[in-house]
Amino acid sequence: MKPILEYIQQSVENYPQNIAIQQNERFLSYQQIWNQAIEIAHSLKNDNSQWVAVKVYKCVDLLPALLGCWIAGKGYVPIHPTYPTERVQFILKDCQAQTVIDPQNQTIVHSNTLIHWKNLKTFEEIQISIPLDLKNPAYLLFTSGSTGKPKGVPIYHTQLATFVDAMILHHPVNFSEKDKFLQMFEFTFDLSVFSTFFPLCFGASTHLLPNEGIAAFNIAQVLEEQNVTIALMVPSVLNYLKPYFDEIHLPQLRYNLFCGEPLKWNVLKEWKPCIPNAYIENVYGPTEATIFVSYYPISDKTEQECWNDIVPIGKPLPHTYLYLLNEELIISGGQVTSGYWNNPQKSQEVFFEKDGTFHYKTGDICKINENENFLYIERKDFQVKIDGYRVELSEIEKVAYELLKEESVAVAVLNAQNSFSLHYFVKKGTDKITLQKHFEKYLPPYMLPKQIHEIEHFPVNLSGKLDRKQLMEIAKTYV
Repeated sequence: MKPILEYIQQSVENYPQNIAIQQNERFLSYQQIWNQAIEIAHSLKNDNSQWVAVKVYKCVDLLPALLGCWIAGKGYVPIHPTYPTERVQFILKDCQAQTVIDPQNQTIVHSNTLIHWKNLKTFEEIQISIPLDLKNPAYLLFTSGSTGKPKGVPIYHTQLATFVDAMILHHPVNFSEKDKFLQMFEFTFDLSVFSTFFPLCFGASTHLLPNEGIAAFNIAQVLEEQNVTIALMVPSVLNYLKPYFDEIHLPQLRYNLFCGEPLKWNVLKEWKPCIPNAYIENVYGPTEATIFVSYYPISDKTEQECWNDIVPIGKPLPHTYLYLLNEELIISGGQVTSGYWNNPQKSQEVFFEKDGTFHYKTGDICKINENENFLYIERKDFQVKIDGYRVELSEIEKVAYELLKEESVAVAVLNAQNSFSLHYFVKKGTDKITLQKHFEKYLPPYMLPKQIHEIEHFPVNLSGKLDRKQLMEIAKTYV
């Protein structure tokens, strides 16, 4: 099992002039990102901390900044430009980062000393050894915590190397230096690690979305104009692209992955004609288990294997083990981290060690079908009991889709009587009376939403996922 830096260094040697990263017309070659990364790594020589904070603007200069952290033997902590000051201060204090890199302004601040990239020593002047220790930190992502304080998820190079090796063994397609990867994610979302660094293992390129314009249009534009061959996407993207499916034709796309949310078959089957030559997989995995840990190839059997229109999450990748404990999915193996950063109490709730391996309780309710594929049912914290009946919100959404043929969302919130009240959100202009009658025809009384609300746009979080928690807050105002 090789460290990812060893793969990247080989790509620099074999394909120095290949494009490593591109946004619009601007790009950096492998040799350019490597030279800049070594210059940045050298500037970190006086930093004795484990983590380096990086402002993750979507720009090509971000890549050498992140890579420079790794070459310096440090992990990067992504700081989104829109984070409020209090959140940034909490993150910096929690991880004890001494340095903040700003790739957009090309500055490095270390212990109140400001360094401009133009003043860094040049690549030729630097003697530096490339660290290949798998125990070195890779990245530390802070996710939303139930206590209101962000939870830090530390990932080390041993977990990242396990993921890369698993994907090479899985071998869904032949990755090569000719591939072009879509990078549609915020860099605070771990799917960005696949779309940014995995291509570098093969001499391929990663393609960022423009910063201006509407995200859905930008995705379609980059896929088509830059001849993207491999695209990892969140399923929500298809809902925004759906009105334009008739105009989208991507014969060059050869591998299309979906991750981060339940993938709905009814939308996917309409997307398939847009990508006639693509091998399609639904993949699954939480941040705590390094990008994704399972795969399900789309086939003629998919429709029959769906649960409430949700495509299965399939079987584990090599080096990963999946099993159910009281219907909750548990993950173990080399990709699972050992716990949350500086948060032993929260770690103890969802991590446990057994036979020298860490196991993670995902909070996802799943089943296993006769083909030994895992089926995602619902989040443990979204599944509710009403009048003693267990209610799966996805089932209500499936019934609505049969009528509306577009996205709509069910949420459950506690009312004054401390029992759950069902609320349903639809796009503005939806015929709510017809939908209510449709619900009454196909759902038992305890599953009927108390209220149906129209909404202009469904909220999404920084990861591009549907923000159900925000919808729940809106629903609480009606209780």
